[in-house]
Amino acid sequence: MTGEAGSRTVAAPKTRAGRRVVALSDHLLGILRQQQSAQRLEHVAAGEVWQNSGYVFTTAVGTWLSPRNVHRSFKQLVARAGLSPTTRIHDLRHAMATFWLANGVQPKVVSERLGHANVNITLQVYGHVLPNMQAEAANALDGAFFGDPAEAPRVTTASPRASGSRDLA
Repeated sequence: MTGEAGSRTVAAPKTRAGRRVVALSDHLLGILRQQQSAQRLEHVAAGEVWQNSGYVFTTAVGTWLSPRNVHRSFKQLVARAGLSPTTRIHDLRHAMATFWLANGVQPKVVSERLGHANVNITLQVYGHVLPNMQAEAANALDGAFFGDPAEAPRVTTASPRASGSRDLA
């Protein structure tokens, strides 16, 4: 949905990757089914005034939600969650991408879920999350050679210069 305040239009995604199917967890699917049931009840209650917009989240008569009301509700939820009042809805997208990468979800999968045209975009935006993965890869290799990774020598991404070590060359 795009447009100036008060005027909204629906437009196709910017790239082919933007039009995508994403997997939903059973939990999220349950929440969406509850919303669907609630919307059916709203439709019955609204009767002839109901406008079928085709959207999952609508007003009590089926029309688009007001961006102003969505923003106000979001700010209330942000306050209740104890987040910074400067948190924007778009920040949740970045937080989710960062969470996925930091927790080992493959960059290609994150890229697909975000609708990026290719994984390079994801890596450019979120590459800062990945440096620790270098150490994890090195430790995993040590684990394969030395047995239990917990007993293998540890590898870090810390620069020897930053820790006061001198070059060996």
